[in-house]
Amino acid sequence: MVLGVIGGALVGWPLGTAIGGGDPNWTLAAIGGACIIGSIPLGSAFNKHAIRTTDLYNGKELTPASAQLYLGPTNNGLGLALKL
Repeated sequence: MVLGVIGGALVGWPLGTAIGGGDPNWTLAAIGGACIIGSIPLGSAFNKHAIRTTDLYNGKELTPASAQLYLGPTNNGLGLALKL
């Protein structure tokens, strides 16, 4: 979501400049468009994983091999992780 907001700002700034009569930097708009397009698959994957994790937590039917509890290194040291 953050990537999409940044992309929207990068697209909006040159559009506002163009509407205001200035000389817009279209390179910023192109970079912003790439950020927006890149945020779509990331957001979709996040939503898919969030729904799957919620279903697992709520006890809905999932295959037993679909989730594993993992003890090992994490970004903050040693910890537990749920692998789907």
